Amino acid sequence: MAQEMMLEKLSEELSSITRKVSESIVFVQSRRSASSGIVWEKNTIVTADHLLPRQDEVHIQIPSGETTTALVAGRDSSTDLALLKTTTEFKAVEKETSPFEAGQLAISIGRANRGRLLAVLGIVSGSDGPYRNWRGGTLDRFIRLDVSPFPGFSGSALVLPNGKVGGMNTAAFSRHFGLTVPASNIDRLVERLSKKGSIGKPYLGLMMQPVRIPKQLQEQSRTEIGLLVMGTEEASPAEEAGIILGDIIVRLNEKNVNSLDEIFDALNAESIGHELKLAVLRGGKVEELGIKVGERPIRQKG
Repeated sequence: MAQEMMLEKLSEELSSITRKVSESIVFVQSRRSASSGIVWEKNTIVTADHLLPRQDEVHIQIPSGETTTALVAGRDSSTDLALLKTTTEFKAVEKETSPFEAGQLAISIGRANRGRLLAVLGIVSGSDGPYRNWRGGTLDRFIRLDVSPFPGFSGSALVLPNGKVGGMNTAAFSRHFGLTVPASNIDRLVERLSKKGSIGKPYLGLMMQPVRIPKQLQEQSRTEIGLLVMGTEEASPAEEAGIILGDIIVRLNEKNVNSLDEIFDALNAESIGHELKLAVLRGGKVEELGIKVGERPIRQKG
C-alpha cells in the first residue's frame, strides 16, 4: 500500500509539472516537420533551427489552440537554436542553469501536430562539458537523454523535478538519441540573436597541420608536436598578428598545442574580439605573438 501511494504521489507530481510547463510550450507549424517551441521570455520563443523554414515569418499554435504568427529574429545552426519574436506576451518558463548529473530524472515536454501535448519521462544518461558538436557549436555541457525522440521532440523542453526548464531538446546532432542545449547557453544566445540575428563565427585565417618538432628544438619548445602554419588568409587576424608561412605554433595561452582541436576548443562566440597568446617556433627560436580573434567574414556569392 505504501509503495502504491508513493507511485501515485509521483504520478500526480509529474502530471502537475507537465500541466504547469505546458502553458509555455507551443507548436511551431512547419512544412518540413513537427517541432515544439519554448516561451523563453514573454514575447520570445526558442525552437529548433534545423526544422524551421527559411522564411521571415512562421505560424505557431499556442496552448489555447489559437494560431498566431511569429517573426524569425535570429538563428544559429551550430547550436540548432532559432529565435522567434511575437507581439503577444505569453507565460515564460522558469529556468534551471545549475549542472545536471547522470541518472537525474527529467521530463521532455513538447507538442506534436495540432498542438497535441506530449510528455516523456526519462533520465539524463550523460552530462559533461563543455562539448563541441560536429556542427562547430560549443555547449556549456553535454546533456544526453535516455529518451527516444518523438514527433515534436526537437524544440521541446527538458524539465527537472523542480518544474524548471534546463534546456531545449534537439535531435539535430544524432539520429539515435537526443541532446539538450543547456539553459545557460540559450540565455546567452537569446541576448546575442536579439541584437544581431546571428552568432558570429570565430576566425583566425590560419591553415595548419600537426608536425613533429626536430629533437634539437624540443627542449626550448617544451613540446614534441606543434602546428605548422601552411598559410594565412589575406587581411586576416593571423596576417595582422604577423604570423607567417613556416611558423610552428607550440603554445596557446601558455598551454602546449598538439592538435587542431586544441585551437578550435579555444574559439567560440565569446572569444571574438579577445586576444590569444601564441608561442611560435620561428628560425629556431620561440617568439611570443598576440592574435585577436576576428569574426568570419560573409563570403559574397557570384
